Amino acid sequence: TYIHDYQSMIIFGCNIMLIDIILAAHWYHATRGPCLIDPATSPGVIAAGERRIVLIFILALAGTIAAPLSVYASIVLFALIPLAFILNTRLTRFSPRIPVIWKQEH
Repeated sequence: TYIHDYQSMIIFGCNIMLIDIILAAHWYHATRGPCLIDPATSPGVIAAGERRIVLIFILALAGTIAAPLSVYASIVLFALIPLAFILNTRLTRFSPRIPVIWKQEH
């Protein structure tokens, strides 16, 4: 079987880390200017987004490092990444609802 081939886990982890770096760049760009986010967005929501991005990177890095040692441990670490989005954090609890600015005409 292929469960002992850890190379794909390393490639997957590097891919997740690259995507997370791009996400961090987008988040930084969007939250540093007054035009791209709601001016009423609290610093706590911005900080929660930054913490989530860092957490994802740490989990991806740990999963990548763990891959040669244990593919199973690597899978578990990678499986924890979606929890950063699923859990009800400050980012999802306090973020304002996105207004509908475009409606589909029937």
